[in-house]
Amino acid sequence: MSATSTQPRLWVRLLLVTFGVGLATLLSLALIRLLPRPAGGEVIFTAGMGDLFFHRPEAIRPPADPNEILSRHRLVWDADGFRVPAVPATVYPILALGDSFTEGTNVALPWSDVLAAALGTPVYNMGFRGYGPAEEARVLRDYGLKHKPQMVIVGYFEGNDLYDAPSARWRGEFVPPTAARENLQQLGGSFVLPTPRPDNLYQFPVWVELQGNRYEMAFLDGYLGWINGERKVYDDSDNMREVERYFREMQASLNESRACLILAYFPSAPHIYAPYVIPEDRARMLSTVEEMTLPSSGVLIEGKVMPATFEAVMGRLDNQRDAIQALAERLGIPFVDLVPPFREGAARGEVLYYAYDTHWNQMGQTLAGETVAAFLKANPTPCQ
Repeated sequence: MSATSTQPRLWVRLLLVTFGVGLATLLSLALIRLLPRPAGGEVIFTAGMGDLFFHRPEAIRPPADPNEILSRHRLVWDADGFRVPAVPATVYPILALGDSFTEGTNVALPWSDVLAAALGTPVYNMGFRGYGPAEEARVLRDYGLKHKPQMVIVGYFEGNDLYDAPSARWRGEFVPPTAARENLQQLGGSFVLPTPRPDNLYQFPVWVELQGNRYEMAFLDGYLGWINGERKVYDDSDNMREVERYFREMQASLNESRACLILAYFPSAPHIYAPYVIPEDRARMLSTVEEMTLPSSGVLIEGKVMPATFEAVMGRLDNQRDAIQALAERLGIPFVDLVPPFREGAARGEVLYYAYDTHWNQMGQTLAGETVAAFLKANPTPCQ
């Protein structure tokens, strides 16, 4: 291949690296402010603490009562920096890996505790905010194997794990949970809500209609963008190959013990609730949503804001899920799909995410834990 033909690819990669470093820095700053940060003790999570006010402060209208208490609970961390289960044990046959959806600091019972109660089996929560497939493989190797687990369940979040896998190349050294928590403690502070503006200047919240009732809900438009792509774009991307690499690393770590690696697929709020946005608010919701594209570098990026119809975007919602499920099947990893039960919950009129935060509320965490438990009860030896 000539120098002329490789030059565009090189420039695209350099631009992507530069973009990735900047985004990683912003995400690191976000972690300083979003989610409760105690060293251990009572947490009071309020409506005004939603992480959407950090991610998109100019686009999210503040709630009528930002001091409304949504959850009051206790958090305790162990010596390794992970959340202590609701019912601690000396032996943990099941490990739960993941990001903030698994850590669950803004709820009393994360899905791992719900799973433990449903199965009557201790589950060790090794989730941590901001972690992706690379960090999860490292956590398993450095912290998880000493527990001699029989099962390891990885919570894959569609909103950012596909980005996190390749971006690990430039995000810097792995920061252990204990060190990360110490940094958060030292920085302290809390996010200040933006100054209110006229309602017509905000993109969110939008109204969703469930079983004849309307609820205000704010989305992170980027999360909708990361599931707004054609299936082939995901299949052909370096992102998917990096996800595969880390899944294989986790499988290799478990080879000697023959423990079972399981993948649980976690949908984002717009995946479940965007179809219920009332017609009057759909154009506003989609006004900044971009389509996933695959440049010559092979790394997925969000392209220009697309003029596609609401129906076209809704038709792509499952494409990333289908690509990850196909990858799991090819690797022989049992796949627990949370999309159908969450859709069923929405169809029943249930609100499973916080209105101003990207994460599950307690009802969503409970449904996630119950779904994984039902899968394991129906498949007691899923890797055989």
